[in-house]
Amino acid sequence: MRLRNKVALLCALWFAGCHAMVPKVEYNPRFAEVTGVEHTDSCTRLSVRLKNFHKYWVMIPSSTYLVAIDDTTCRFKAIGEENMPFDKKIRMPESCYQDGVLLFEPIQPDVKVVDWVIDDENTPKDNVLGIHLYEVDDQTVPQLLTAADIFNSKEKSAERWTGVEPSRYADMSFYKKGGVAHVKGKIDKYTPRTGFSTITVRTQNDITDEEKMNLGNIKHDGTFAFDVPLDYPQYACMVVGDIVKDILLMPGDTLDIVTTTSGNYTSARSFEPEYFRFKGELSDAALVSLLTDSILDHYSLNSLWRKYNVEKSDSMSGRIIDMNRQLCVLLDSTLTDLPTLIGDLPVSGMVKDFLTVAAVGKICERMEDLDMLFRHTNGAHQELDSLGKVKFIPGKETLDYKQLMAPRLKYKDLIYNNPLMLSAGWVLPNRWKYNSLFHPSGNIATGMESPVYEVTRRDKDKPIYDRLCALDEENERNIGLGNCFVAQLVRTVAVGGFIRESSVYTPDILARHQELVTNIVRLNGYAKLNEELMSAYTDYVRAMVSDEMNQKQSEQTLTLEDSPEKAVLDEIIAPYRGNVLFLDFWGVGCGPCRAGMIAQKPILERYADQPFKALYIADREAGKDACEKWLNKEGIKGEHIFISNDNWKRLNSLFNFSGIPFSVLIDKEGNVIETNYQIVNGELRLEEALGK
Repeated sequence: MRLRNKVALLCALWFAGCHAMVPKVEYNPRFAEVTGVEHTDSCTRLSVRLKNFHKYWVMIPSSTYLVAIDDTTCRFKAIGEENMPFDKKIRMPESCYQDGVLLFEPIQPDVKVVDWVIDDENTPKDNVLGIHLYEVDDQTVPQLLTAADIFNSKEKSAERWTGVEPSRYADMSFYKKGGVAHVKGKIDKYTPRTGFSTITVRTQNDITDEEKMNLGNIKHDGTFAFDVPLDYPQYACMVVGDIVKDILLMPGDTLDIVTTTSGNYTSARSFEPEYFRFKGELSDAALVSLLTDSILDHYSLNSLWRKYNVEKSDSMSGRIIDMNRQLCVLLDSTLTDLPTLIGDLPVSGMVKDFLTVAAVGKICERMEDLDMLFRHTNGAHQELDSLGKVKFIPGKETLDYKQLMAPRLKYKDLIYNNPLMLSAGWVLPNRWKYNSLFHPSGNIATGMESPVYEVTRRDKDKPIYDRLCALDEENERNIGLGNCFVAQLVRTVAVGGFIRESSVYTPDILARHQELVTNIVRLNGYAKLNEELMSAYTDYVRAMVSDEMNQKQSEQTLTLEDSPEKAVLDEIIAPYRGNVLFLDFWGVGCGPCRAGMIAQKPILERYADQPFKALYIADREAGKDACEKWLNKEGIKGEHIFISNDNWKRLNSLFNFSGIPFSVLIDKEGNVIETNYQIVNGELRLEEALGK
């Protein structure tokens, strides 16, 4: 018996010496993973798995090398490959990965840890960091509760659940002004040598129309902890390196997350971490976050844009109505099946309500996207020209909204009279604010006229309240949706935003705001909407009577507290002190960014002899080469600055923006004068800063 054991052990040792072991790796980038290492007298064999979306490509340059991390002069060149040709685009098969072997010069036994540098031009996180040549990977997936564990649990729910009851949320008790959610956790396979040390969580209050880029710092050991201001439960977008996850946050709840930088590409064209779990006693927020992906995948709701799409053409209204009908069939089947799928799960009824809202929200987003597609293609709409001015585009055809909305009315209360739909994410409320059904109501509420919507030009001499009532009655009569929650939300957001954007404080404007607020309060049936609207109005009144606020109005500067985020800004602008600075955050993939930069060229020429500098700032990791190619082609002057993705996120948080283009005006002393500054239509503000 002992002899057999010794023989087996010797065989195992021989086998391990002749085959690649799976080494411990501190960090793998999203497109490559080291799966084995083997040492021979003639070379070091690195087993590699390349990863990307199906039909996308990965290319390994022949200049790639290994380098000892404790002696960067000790490099080992690539000398060959197997199933991984150098300098060629390797297209990914349907599996989204391809295995192969790279051969490098032999590595001396005293070198224990190396980095695989794929390209010297790349940022650190685009290389494989910390390959331990003689240590086996012993990291295991944390044994924490998974969605499969819940679905396969023998425990059943004690309460009967048959679906969401919108009336349960009519008082909006879930809305807790000034609430805070707590986020903490640990990132496995993380090293600060990647160059990223931040986590961002984007939240949005869709009643006040205010977004927030919340920033958390990652410690050297991969742990993090930070608070996220939150007024109501919502799916927030969390970004950790290359991992992007939607998680449900609830005021007062804590999410204790365990995840990893390692991940894989999916057929739904997303990059998913190897694991994303929650520790401790799971709150409702953690349970919803854990189960949401499974629900959406079960009904194939993460790839609706691929199946439910309409090609742009000069005649598409009929196809949009047909596609909308198909989406309504999907909505019906999903809502019919959900009680069977989740009704007996051992989670609370509120968790099931949130899961339902997530599924319904995805389908409704696609419905609204079809409406947006029609308006921007064939319907009457407004858009910006190359100089940033608004122009009116007449419609090529009309869309029958009565026919469009008819199949949705079966779930009218669930979708349009359900405040809990706010928690489904920012996309759906955003679409409601600008769609053809509710946007006219918001226009009328603020007294703003638009040539796009005929309804805003009818009876325009009548009082706003009467016009709003008439529009609600017309929509109820013709379409079946009048003064519903969504209509009230859109009007509240429109008027609240109109008041918050006011920068002039006079008795006449105050009286105007009071009239607008009174109209909306009379129409609103939801107290929380009125509370937020009154809050905007009260803030305006305080600003009007406050000497401090009036002084701020004259100075119009934004005070930034000292922080790591401000330190990034200070480092960027330091070489240009003494100049008025226009900071334009952009990316080559952003059409409005490129159009804006072209439109700004005459302005840069006009102020070329003034103490003025335009700083065009881009995320280096989002495509520096493509940016520079376009800049050279278009002859865009100014200072072109490329920063790391980590610093990009810090500036996102500092100025609280998530979309581009975004611009900032800074005076000669380095004070921020105005954010989201439009230089094409704001030269007067620039001249004031220059002292003209």
